[in-house]
Amino acid sequence: MMVGAVPFGIIFGMLVTASPLTLWHGQLMSLAIFAGSVQFIAVGLIAGHASFAVIWATTFVVNLRHIFYSATLAPYVAHLPAR
Repeated sequence: MMVGAVPFGIIFGMLVTASPLTLWHGQLMSLAIFAGSVQFIAVGLIAGHASFAVIWATTFVVNLRHIFYSATLAPYVAHLPAR
């Protein structure tokens, strides 16, 4: 996991420092946002001065892919306990 996470963290950190966000904004995004691609999209939209509604809608649509992932995997994990 770290092989993929470290370069992602470095690239995202560089993107945050080049954007109008402060460092703690980037740290908060890393803690609160599940999909890494949404972090990159959100920083770009924030830097482009997009409205909150546009940022929210875009991140929502990008995260909809997780519904398709879960629907595809559901038959394979249905036998597992819920916990």
